[in-house]
Amino acid sequence: MALDAHHCPGVMFLFRGEFGCLMYTRDFRWEVDSERAKDARSRLLNVLKNEIIDVPYSDNTYCNPSYDLPTREVAA
Repeated sequence: MALDAHHCPGVMFLFRGEFGCLMYTRDFRWEVDSERAKDARSRLLNVLKNEIIDVPYSDNTYCNPSYDLPTREVAA
């Protein structure tokens, strides 16, 4: 299942199988206070239906304070 990762372009993938539930995502910008993030959180929780993500995999290449990234508004 593909879910909007809230960056341009991008998705998160949710896999279910004998291995459990795995969520895979590449780089994304999840701004907690944004309405889009709140909506995405609701949709993700609805898809999970109280299931626990056993294996979260996130490519966090740019998750380092040394990177000075512009806000989404400036970058988009």
